[in-house]
Amino acid sequence: MVLYHWARCGTCREARRRLSERGIEAQERDLFAEPLSEVELEDLAARAGGLEVLVSTASPAFRARGLPLGRWSDRDLRSALLQDPHLLKRPILRRDDGALLVGLPAITRGIAA
Repeated sequence: MVLYHWARCGTCREARRRLSERGIEAQERDLFAEPLSEVELEDLAARAGGLEVLVSTASPAFRARGLPLGRWSDRDLRSALLQDPHLLKRPILRRDDGALLVGLPAITRGIAA
């Protein structure tokens, strides 16, 4: 498993805590210390069901751009996500089975057993 996160993000720290409580070990990848490559972003988008799923529309970085998500071209959205990790919804967990869980609620549901 790989947990994509930002060390300064409280929601990401909560995801790490919940994984730890369940005895789940995940390799961690800080998206700001080690940004995604275009190939990695495309892989995550394919697993998630599209680039739009990976966008944090509630983030100040997204809102500052003033353009609704549906008005972005794939090329512009891809470029923005690669240039500014603040635009990525976090945390993201890629399970060993290949499933991608985006956001704390999805991760919590996906690790419940």
